[in-house]
Amino acid sequence: MWETQQFNHERLIIGAILTCLLLQTGPGDSDRGPGDRSVLRTCLSIASMSSAGTFSRDGWTRTQICTELLVLLNIAVFCAQLLTGNALLAVGSKYNPAILRGQWWRLVTPTLLHLGPAHLLANVVSLMSVGGAVERVMGPDAALAVYVAGGVGGNLASFLFNPAAV
Repeated sequence: MWETQQFNHERLIIGAILTCLLLQTGPGDSDRGPGDRSVLRTCLSIASMSSAGTFSRDGWTRTQICTELLVLLNIAVFCAQLLTGNALLAVGSKYNPAILRGQWWRLVTPTLLHLGPAHLLANVVSLMSVGGAVERVMGPDAALAVYVAGGVGGNLASFLFNPAAV
C-alpha cells in the first residue's frame, strides 16, 4: 500500500518554463515592462513546486537536489533575462573580444544564459536526464562538478579553437 511513488517533476519544470514564455512581454506590451517582478515570482513559484524525489511511508526523500537546483537556477536566470530585456546576455555571453580584454567571467556565465525558450527547454530536458543520472550514480558534488566543468570547458574550447567567433 505504501509503495514508493516517483513523482513526475519534469511536467512541473516544463510548466514553469511555459509560464515564463506566456508571461514574456513583447515590445508593444505596455501593461508589463522589464521591471515587472510578477513574471519572476510566478516562474519561480511554479518551478519551486517541482520535486525530484520519492515519497514513501517514511516521508519525503530528495534524490536529485543538485540537478533540481541547477534547473531552477537556469529557469530563474532566464526569467531575469526576460525581465531585463536580455541585458544579461550583453554582460555575460561568450564574446571573445571581451574575454581577451579580461572579462574572464564570460567563460562561466554562458552556462546559465539562454538565447530563447527552445534553447532553455532543450538544456533543461538534457540536464534533467543526464544530470539526474550522474547525480544518482556519483552524487550531487560530482554532478555539480560535471556541470561546471562541461560548461566552462566547452566555452574555453570555443574560445581557444574558434578565436574569430564572437
